[in-house]
Amino acid sequence: MSPFKKKITLIERIKWLIVIRWVALAGMLLAAHFIRIIGNLPLPMLPLYVIASIIALYNILFIVCEKLMESRDYGQADLEKFATVQIVFDLVAITFIVHFSGGVGSPFIFYFVLLMITTGTMLSTITSYLLATFAIMLFGSLVVLEYLKLIPHIHVIPFELSLRTLRIFNVGAVIVLASTLYFMVYSTNYLINIIEKKQEGVEELSALLEIGKSINSTLKLDDILDLILHSAIRITGTSAGSIALFDEENLEFSIRATVGFSEEFMHTLKWKVRPGGMTDLILKRRNPLVLEDALKEPTFNNPIALEEGIRSLIAVPLFVEEKIIGILYVDDFKPRTFSESEVRLVSFLATQVAIAINNAQLHEQTRWLAVTDGLTDVFNHRYFYEHLEKEMKRAERYNRPLSVIMMDIDYFKDYNDACGHKRGDDVLKQMAKMLIKTTRKFDVVARYGGDEFTIILPETDKTEALNIAERIRRDVEQYVFSFDDSPEKRYLTMSLGIATYPYDAGNVDELVDGADRALYKAKKRGRNRVCLFLNSPVV
Repeated sequence: MSPFKKKITLIERIKWLIVIRWVALAGMLLAAHFIRIIGNLPLPMLPLYVIASIIALYNILFIVCEKLMESRDYGQADLEKFATVQIVFDLVAITFIVHFSGGVGSPFIFYFVLLMITTGTMLSTITSYLLATFAIMLFGSLVVLEYLKLIPHIHVIPFELSLRTLRIFNVGAVIVLASTLYFMVYSTNYLINIIEKKQEGVEELSALLEIGKSINSTLKLDDILDLILHSAIRITGTSAGSIALFDEENLEFSIRATVGFSEEFMHTLKWKVRPGGMTDLILKRRNPLVLEDALKEPTFNNPIALEEGIRSLIAVPLFVEEKIIGILYVDDFKPRTFSESEVRLVSFLATQVAIAINNAQLHEQTRWLAVTDGLTDVFNHRYFYEHLEKEMKRAERYNRPLSVIMMDIDYFKDYNDACGHKRGDDVLKQMAKMLIKTTRKFDVVARYGGDEFTIILPETDKTEALNIAERIRRDVEQYVFSFDDSPEKRYLTMSLGIATYPYDAGNVDELVDGADRALYKAKKRGRNRVCLFLNSPVV
C-alpha cells in the first residue's frame, strides 16, 4: 500500500472519530437524563453539561484542523500526531464523565473500551498500549483521590456497600478495566493486522495482475522497461528507480532505463562486476537487497550514485534460470524503512520482469536477424526497401530531398576466384564496417546482394550525397584489407552511383533504378569513381 493511500485512509478514520464523538456526546446526555428520570438516581447534570460543552467545542476545533490538514496535504506522521492528540483529549473527557456519573459504577465506563477499539484501528500497536496505560493511570488516579477524600465520591451503585467493600470494589474495578483495555488493544490490533495482511495480499495480487497484463501487451523492450520501472516506483512510493541490463558479450552492466535521475546518471553508468562489490553482493543473494540507509553500507561507494543523493534502495537481481538478465533498483533520496509488503511486491515483480525482458530481448534478436545480413551485420535487401518506402513518404510529405548510393567492389569476382570465398567474405565484412564508420548515424547501410552495398541518405541533396560518396571512395581506395589467417594485405577500389529524389525519380523503384544506372555508368567509364544519374562522372 502506498504512503498516499495510507494517508487518505487515516484522514477518513479521523473523520470517523469526529462523527463517533458527536454520537457519543449525544448518547451520554440522553443516558444521563434516562438515569435521572427513569432510574430516579441523583446524577448531577451540571458537571456533565460543562464537560459536554467542552467536548463539543474541541470537536468543532478538530473539524477545522482536519479540514486544514487535508487541504494542505499533511504527511502520515503529522496525521498520526493529530489523531493521538484527539484520543488523549477523549480519554481525559471520558475519565471525568465516568467520575461525575458514579466512578466505577458509571454506565459510561464502557466508553473506555470503545475508544481503545478506535485507537487500535487508527494508531500503531505501541501507541495503543501507551494510551491504554494512560487511561488506566488517569482513572486509577481519580480512584486514589476519592480514597484520600480529595475529590467527592458520587454514589450511583444501586445497593449499599461498606467503606471497606467499596474500596475493594474500586480496586477490583481498576484491575478489571486495565485487563479489559489491554485485551481490547491486543484483540483490535490482532484483527486489524489480519485484515490488513489479507487486504495487502489482495492488493498485491491485483497490482501484479495489472502489471503483468501491461507487460504482456508489448514486446518492445524500451516500453517494457518503462512500464516495469514506473510500476515498481508506484508500489513502493519511492522517488526514483533504474534498470541495469547485463551485456553477456562485454560482461558488464549498463543503465538502460531511469526515472527521477539526471541525464548524466543515465549515460555514464556502465560497470563490470567487481568481486566483493555491491553488484556482486546483489547477484549472490538472489533475493532483494534492502538498504534503509545506503551510507551505512561499505560496498555502496559508487561516486555517481553518491552524487545523485541515493540514501535508501531495494535492489533485485533479475534471472531467468541461471541466465543473468539485469538488476532492478528502486531508490529514495532519504533514509526510509521498506515494509515487508513493498519488498515482497518488488520481488514478485522482478520474477515477471526477468521473463518479460528476456522475451523482449529474444524478440529484438529475432527481429534483428530478420532484417540483418548474416555475413556483414548490416541491413539486408528486404529492410532496405522497407525503410526506403518510409523515407520516400517522409520526403514527399515534407518536400525534402532523398538520395540513394548504390556501389560495388571493383573486380570482386576475379578476387573471389583467385583468393577463395572465405577471403572474399572477410573483405565484405571489413567493407561493411568501413561504410558504417564513414556514414552518418541516421544513414542506413544495407547489403543489396553479392558485393553490392547501398546507402539511404535522408534529407540529402545531390551535392551532399556526392561529397559523402566521394569520401567513401577515397576511404576504400586507401584502406588496407588484412586477414587473420594470412600476412597478405590488399588494396581494393569501389564504384558508386547516386540518384536523388525528386530530381531523378518520383518513386522508390525509379530511385533505385537511377542509382543502379549511375553505378553502371561509373563501372563503364573505368571504375573507382562516382557517377550521378543523368550527369557526367566525377573522378
